[in-house]
Amino acid sequence: MSVGKNKNKLGVSVLYVEDEEDIRIAVVEALQRRVEKLFVAVNGQQGYELFTINNPDIVITDIKMPILNGLEMSAKIREVKKKVPIIVTTAYEESDFFHKSIEIGITGYVVKPVVMQKLIELLTETAKKIELERQVNEQIQCIESLINLRDDIIIMIESKYLNIVNNAFLEFFGFESMEQFNVKYDNIFDFLEEKKEYIYKPKDNGNNWIEFLLSHGNKKDVPNITGLIQQELDSEFIVTFEKLPNSEKYIVIMRKVDKT
Repeated sequence: MSVGKNKNKLGVSVLYVEDEEDIRIAVVEALQRRVEKLFVAVNGQQGYELFTINNPDIVITDIKMPILNGLEMSAKIREVKKKVPIIVTTAYEESDFFHKSIEIGITGYVVKPVVMQKLIELLTETAKKIELERQVNEQIQCIESLINLRDDIIIMIESKYLNIVNNAFLEFFGFESMEQFNVKYDNIFDFLEEKKEYIYKPKDNGNNWIEFLLSHGNKKDVPNITGLIQQELDSEFIVTFEKLPNSEKYIVIMRKVDKT
């Protein structure tokens, strides 16, 4: 069963699972006023089926239920979606329940009899975290879209690790994804030709090539990228980089030098 949608409510969908009818009716009435979309199940098996069909943002569940109890359902849900927040309502105090819930990764607890204010507060806090994560993901997508419009090679790195690369990077180095590059190489120093007048792989800085670039930044060297793919057999780039505010991440831009 699903219930309603309203833009003035918390912008999340919730699956609520409870087998006791009187409790379920009271909680559903309160949740309908607070969340954008609500799915309701009367046991763990039905709850799991609704989850796989509707992919809700948050799960609220009782523990002791027929067919499939709340923890069993939560464990199955974790197999489908590891990071979905799960809030349990329970009267249990046994240590084995808490040990099992910790193993599953339960997000929060509300003790029965349910105090609606406490449940709504926990739900609101969880919804805010989801919204913040959505905003961060949207910003990352915007950044990726913007850097993919550039012909220059652009990467975001932290120490030696690549966080973001644009399509120009993947096309030039001949990889389909950043993950594929990371499996084979630690960093792009593996592609630098050792020449005195250029920046090349440091012998004493390990793989932290940002530190190496910082220490050589005032020389305005031009790295020569070699070992290349297809027809890019000898290419030179001017490298510029900028540290992100309040972060250990750097944006690195590699602009190809026209030799003609």
